[in-house]
Amino acid sequence: MKVAHIYPKYDRNTGDHFVQMGIVRLLREQLGDFEYVPISSRRDAPDPSEPVGITRESLSRIQDCDLLVIGGSNLYEVSDGRWGVVVEDEALDALKTRVLPLGIGSGWAFGVPRLPAMPERVASQVRRLHERSRRGGSVRDLLTARELERHGIGPSTVTGCPAQLLADDPLRPVGEGVVGVAFPPRRMYAAASLSPRRGRSAGHVRRRLVTRFFLGLLKALNEAKLTVRVLVHDAADLPLAERLLGHDFVYDASAPRMLDAIRACDVIVGFRLHAGIAGLSYGIPPIPILLDGRSLGFAETLGLLELSVPLDPDAVVLAMERVRLALGPGRSAWAPVVARRDELGRTMRAFLASAI
Repeated sequence: MKVAHIYPKYDRNTGDHFVQMGIVRLLREQLGDFEYVPISSRRDAPDPSEPVGITRESLSRIQDCDLLVIGGSNLYEVSDGRWGVVVEDEALDALKTRVLPLGIGSGWAFGVPRLPAMPERVASQVRRLHERSRRGGSVRDLLTARELERHGIGPSTVTGCPAQLLADDPLRPVGEGVVGVAFPPRRMYAAASLSPRRGRSAGHVRRRLVTRFFLGLLKALNEAKLTVRVLVHDAADLPLAERLLGHDFVYDASAPRMLDAIRACDVIVGFRLHAGIAGLSYGIPPIPILLDGRSLGFAETLGLLELSVPLDPDAVVLAMERVRLALGPGRSAWAPVVARRDELGRTMRAFLASAI
């Protein structure tokens, strides 16, 4: 069998590649050996002539396959009136290959805490892709399912993120007490103002809250004499990480090696989404920071809201309470989360078995 997979192939954020690895694992469970044809979801290929998305240039490559999987972390998230896959309506009209949207999420990245409006042209494209699947689409979280339903897109099956299924490990006992802290994206950072009395935008105020929270948490963890491992997901964040931390962080462009760093942690505090999601697959308790719609959707779907940390003036205190809980006898509070992960995994595998 020959399978094309559209995803953020050239993204420098290793989280997107965790999702891709989870999808390939799931497909191999269902299909055994198959020929894999990766296609970038957007026009970011090093070679400008490389076919991307669902376009005239990529159509023949997709039509040569038995199945087209569209699966990437936040592809349903709208920015500047576009979603995460380049689609030409003429190519979509001509598409004959069966389509399978898999584990895709929506939400908002940061700033104003609300879902961006999905333009009708985007909704129409997504709707048509769901209609070409035997079972509709699989979505990452409850928030995404509600968003698609509002636009008449369906059916949608909530299966969780494919990166949750990189492994199926039980809740892991505490090892050396390593606290993983996912480094926040640079778009969430704001330095202290040189004119503190000057009025600032709501976005700047939120970025300052995140910045003070992140730096305050690192200070509190160090004062508690806990071993901390800061995990940088994205190469774009390296200059800021070096400025704030020197070289006291972990980054590797290789997604498998970043997973090795995640596996070395005993709990993960998530200023980014996918360190916690991938860690959960290995039985490591995640503590999501509710900075954006992505984290909120993850926490709601996995039953993690009470174990998460909101963006709050007391966030450092709340985060430290949850870290101590995860490293002590209270670690069992994450057992229902692992059970929910397993339930979503069974749903994902049943969805795939009936859709392929």
